[in-house]
Amino acid sequence: MSVGDILFLSYLILSYIAGALISMNIILENRDPAKTMTWLLIFILLPGIGIMIYAVFGRNIRKRKMLKTQKLATDIKDKNLFENLKEIEELDKELDQKIEQASKENTELEDARNQIKEGNKMIGLTEVTGPGVIVTLTDSKLDASTVLDPNLLVVHDLDVFYVINELKNAGAEAISVNEQRIIPTSAIE
Repeated sequence: MSVGDILFLSYLILSYIAGALISMNIILENRDPAKTMTWLLIFILLPGIGIMIYAVFGRNIRKRKMLKTQKLATDIKDKNLFENLKEIEELDKELDQKIEQASKENTELEDARNQIKEGNKMIGLTEVTGPGVIVTLTDSKLDASTVLDPNLLVVHDLDVFYVINELKNAGAEAISVNEQRIIPTSAIE
C-alpha cells in the first residue's frame, strides 16, 4: 500500500467520522425530515465535500442569530418593564404625598379620606393591627352514644356564623377565619 492510498483511506475514514458526528447533530436539531435525509445522503455520497457544503450552507446561523436577538429583546423588555414599575411606584408615592398635603389643607377632603379608610377596613382592603382575640371552636370529646343527638357534639357552620355575629356586635373592627378576612359579603359554609 502506497503513501497516497494510506492518505486517501485516512481522508475517507476521517470524513465519514466527521459526517457521522454532524449527522447526529442534524438529527438532534429536529429539522425537517426531508432536509435531514438530504444532508445524510450528501455525507454518504460526498464524504469530504459534503462537510464543506454543510459548513457553508447547512448551519442555521441566521436562526441562531435571530434567537439570540429575540432573547436580547425579551431581556431588554423585561428590564424596561421593571424600570417602568419602579417609576409607577415612585409616582404613586408622590401622588399619595400630594393627596395627604391637600387633605391637610381641606377638612372636607380629610373627612372623605377617613371615610374611605374606614370603608377599606370594612371591606378588607386595609390591614388591621392591634390587640385581638383568638377564638377556637372544637368538636366535643364526649362519646356520641351518651347524647341523644350526636350533631350537638360537632361544630357546624351555623355555630361559626353565630360567633362571627357576636364578635361584630361586640365591636370587632376586623375578623378572620383560618387566615381569611371576613367581609360583609363573605359566606359561611
